[in-house]
Amino acid sequence: MPISSPNSPLDFASRATSSFSRALRTTRHNHRVTRRLVTAPQELARLLEPLAAAGIDGTHCSTRRFWEPEFEGSDLNLAGWKKKITGKPTTTLAR
Repeated sequence: MPISSPNSPLDFASRATSSFSRALRTTRHNHRVTRRLVTAPQELARLLEPLAAAGIDGTHCSTRRFWEPEFEGSDLNLAGWKKKITGKPTTTLAR
């Protein structure tokens, strides 16, 4: 679905009232395969910056091992990177 579509998540976030919180939840795995949503911090920023600008209030990260860094060369996990990029409150969960 194009970002400019009237039914896109970005359009919904821009029209939603401030009476409830809007959070983005991502998961890095399913029952069979562990997958990374993105492979570099720049890719994560391209995904999150428009959502933060549209008004999400926070993010939630579901990963198998929250104590492991998300990207090579950094000590931050996925929640740490989301917080760094968006400045929004972030939670993490190991499943």
